[in-house]
Amino acid sequence: MRIDISTIIGTAVLAVLLNATACFAATVTFPSGETVDISVAQINLLKRQQGLYYVGYPHKELIPTKTTERVVVEVPDELGGGFLIGFPKDFQKGLETIKASGASVIEEEPSGQAPTGHAIRPETNPPVRFEFALDGSYRIDRLKWNIAGNSSGNNPNILSELTWTDLRMFQLELSNTTIIKKRVYLRGYVGYGEIYSGDNQDSDYAGDDRTIEFSRSNNSTDDGDALDGSIAAGYRFTFGSDRFELIPLIGYSYHELNLNITDGYQTIPATGSFPGLDSTYDTRWHGPWTGIDFKVNTRPRNSFIRRGTFFTTLEVHYADYYAEADWNLRTNLAHPKSFEHDAEAFGILFKIGGKLYFATHWALNISYDYAYWETGEGTDRTFAADGSTGVTQLNEVIWQSHVLSLGIVYQF
Repeated sequence: MRIDISTIIGTAVLAVLLNATACFAATVTFPSGETVDISVAQINLLKRQQGLYYVGYPHKELIPTKTTERVVVEVPDELGGGFLIGFPKDFQKGLETIKASGASVIEEEPSGQAPTGHAIRPETNPPVRFEFALDGSYRIDRLKWNIAGNSSGNNPNILSELTWTDLRMFQLELSNTTIIKKRVYLRGYVGYGEIYSGDNQDSDYAGDDRTIEFSRSNNSTDDGDALDGSIAAGYRFTFGSDRFELIPLIGYSYHELNLNITDGYQTIPATGSFPGLDSTYDTRWHGPWTGIDFKVNTRPRNSFIRRGTFFTTLEVHYADYYAEADWNLRTNLAHPKSFEHDAEAFGILFKIGGKLYFATHWALNISYDYAYWETGEGTDRTFAADGSTGVTQLNEVIWQSHVLSLGIVYQF
């Protein structure tokens, strides 16, 4: 299977970002009752307004007791956090200044209801929050499988073993996280990678435990692809003023690793290269999983990196495994499906990384993923050219993957 979805991913993320360009601000409520969308540049104008004073994260209960006619306005975390303190007339002057710079008024409180003389706490947590990320990744995979000589698992216990190593690919991944009312947590992703290099070894044995090796070929894998997708839902627990997040999750995932074998070279017996090799082995892993996300959020600050989120993920997967192959040079086998594999599998996925916000809504994303998949004993079903079918034992399939990603995040 060859699915080129990189163009679809690029188009989708471009549409998301273009539609979200109106969200480059956070909401601030002024003592007059006006609620205004303000950018980082405009909040910096307020900080320089004569009569207004900016402080960063004092105790929220102490500010009102130290002010009488002055008003305290909390600055949203998206704009750097902290508090502005001043007389209402100075806030009004500042409001007129930023209106002149392009701020838009969202709503205005009815006359006589404007709060004065106490802390104003604007709503900075909308009922639904979205985060989209587009990552480019460098990925290295390894996969191996072996079969026995018969359906009882012997004669010999390992008859044939194939190993793909150093499978290098570039990958694009589009992901989304949605938080509803601060508690309901949804996330999902789709990723696609193309293999550009790798090695393959095909060995056959006449004795148990990989002894009496009577055939070996060492070949290339310079084509193929990988497709991954996952969806999940969970409940978000927060601690320490939302600085720490713990999210138990349940989900479902689907994975493909589609491999080929080319550039045949016979090592045992040492007859050298042979032409025409173009075999394929395509795998599918899909099933439910359970896991947990853990995040640590830093406090906003006035610097190039405004805030950060550091995260780790652990997932345990239960999957159905299926693969089918076309051994193109084997004239005694059927084509395009020469044999197939079925088994039950489990997988462990681990991820660690961080998001560094350099603007109100934009961040750089850096992460490392490791995945380990393994099947139990299964079935190898071979289809002969004459229409007959043979069955033997699939001993195991093991798949490992390392992914290093760098991308861009947009949150609103």
